[in-house]
Amino acid sequence: MPRTRLLHKTFAENLDSSRVSELALLVAAVWAVGGMIVLGLLRGLPRAGDANVPGHQVRNVVLLAAVLCFGSLAGAFIFYDSPVLGDAIQSATSTTAGSRLLVLGVALITGAAEENFFRVGLHRLLPKKYAPYIATVAYVIATGATGNAALVVMAAVLGMTSSIALQLTGRAVVPILIHAAWTLTMVGLFPLLITS
Repeated sequence: MPRTRLLHKTFAENLDSSRVSELALLVAAVWAVGGMIVLGLLRGLPRAGDANVPGHQVRNVVLLAAVLCFGSLAGAFIFYDSPVLGDAIQSATSTTAGSRLLVLGVALITGAAEENFFRVGLHRLLPKKYAPYIATVAYVIATGATGNAALVVMAAVLGMTSSIALQLTGRAVVPILIHAAWTLTMVGLFPLLITS
């Protein structure tokens, strides 16, 4: 699959941030096109959820996003110098060297495209009971193409968190916002904290 080769090339080689950004945008384009195709195939099928989301569900999703971001940040600090995931975390954060805003922007676009495909599109295609699990496993497998163990671990956590949020609210924008919050934390904030 072209996207897995692009993912691997994006993280496996020692590239400057502009090249990483170019490759990541190509990956985002693949996910975005894939998501549009899936959503196009699903046109006319009923959407999951209700547009009127109760206030407590919104609070639950905000809490879920906060726990995800704080937990990811804490985990990254704990494992940054460890023999288990240290190299993988350092490799992933080294891609943010250079133009931080460019890398952050590309990461936000890629994350939105991933959520469009794996949560919004794939969830509607799969049986509701199994959608979170199947979509998360597919996301983990696709992320495995990066060759980065830290990203694979986070794909499982982020994928399931986004799936739960989608099921709580039924709103397609929610997993995109959760992924954006995680990206701002781990691609935007974490590299600044470890270099200061």
